[in-house]
Amino acid sequence: MVKTIKFVFGTVVVLAITSTIAVSQCQDQTCGVNASGCFACQGAVGQMCQVVACDTCTIKLCSKDTNGGSHQGPRCQDLPFSLPKPSLALVPVDQHSDQGKDEQPSGFLFVSLGVKGSPATLTSITFDKRESLVKEATLANNSSKTIVAYSVGWIAAVPSKDAVIQVGPVFEVPAGVEGSSEATVPALPFPKELIKPGVRTAFFVAKVRFADGSTWHADLRSLKKKALSNERKSTKADERNKS
Repeated sequence: MVKTIKFVFGTVVVLAITSTIAVSQCQDQTCGVNASGCFACQGAVGQMCQVVACDTCTIKLCSKDTNGGSHQGPRCQDLPFSLPKPSLALVPVDQHSDQGKDEQPSGFLFVSLGVKGSPATLTSITFDKRESLVKEATLANNSSKTIVAYSVGWIAAVPSKDAVIQVGPVFEVPAGVEGSSEATVPALPFPKELIKPGVRTAFFVAKVRFADGSTWHADLRSLKKKALSNERKSTKADERNKS
């Protein structure tokens, strides 16, 4: 059950939260923008895609067990620690040049990212590119302790530039998120200038505070290195091919 979310003096206060994580069956799909400028499902390890509308798409890690399984508690597919590999998409000739077809960066896409040692995971994310907004997300508490506050971060791999990494505001949860339960994450703005072809974005849990006063913080330097590991491999392969 998830109760009402209130905004008090600029701090987001989530008043509730106590639903058990469902048994899961995950597919390797994520949300990416196609040549028509709309979201479409495409391959990515550890995600399950649902296109809501042209501008809105949801990724999930968990779904209900439709095979009558008897497993109790969370059984979600492990998240990847790196962004999907850079890829190129063929774009119609009349949009770019008169030389047959040009290779252009694939459209904007987003995923949920795993963080080593994280006590919580984003098991679903709904993104609206027209509003430049994470409209809703689900945070699953994978620990045995109660979470009373958390922050969501994101890292964006931008072509020909250094990756952009940022941590959002602290979401307070007075009612607490107990172990093996989940919470609805309030809306989170995203930079509109990063919603463009070639940008691959991953959202992750960046900070957690527990009811006993202890805290956990993601190591952003290590996270960035792992998230961009496919980028470096691709770059080295391109250099070998050119030589």
